[in-house]
Amino acid sequence: ISAKIHLSKEIYQLQNRVSDNLLLFDTIINPDIKIINRNEKVTIRGWYIGDELEAMAAGEYLKDYGILATVAMYPTTAQHQSLIRFGICNNHTEAEIIKLC
Repeated sequence: ISAKIHLSKEIYQLQNRVSDNLLLFDTIINPDIKIINRNEKVTIRGWYIGDELEAMAAGEYLKDYGILATVAMYPTTAQHQSLIRFGICNNHTEAEIIKLC
């Protein structure tokens, strides 16, 4: 299925939707929040938090709020350099991006 999509015109529609979702996220997320990969074409955004306990608490809050995100901390990151990772894709709705932000 993936190869068929990549060989069809559908790939451009999907790529455009991902780009639109990334632009929406980057535009409305609070500029004071340190976001890794902000304004980049990669579909992963990272919310730099630093403290491991704060990152775990933020991850739990997002989960309780219905948002799936992963907490990355040592040894995946350097100690005290924890972050929350979001994967933004083409099938996220505008409402979901706004809720995340």
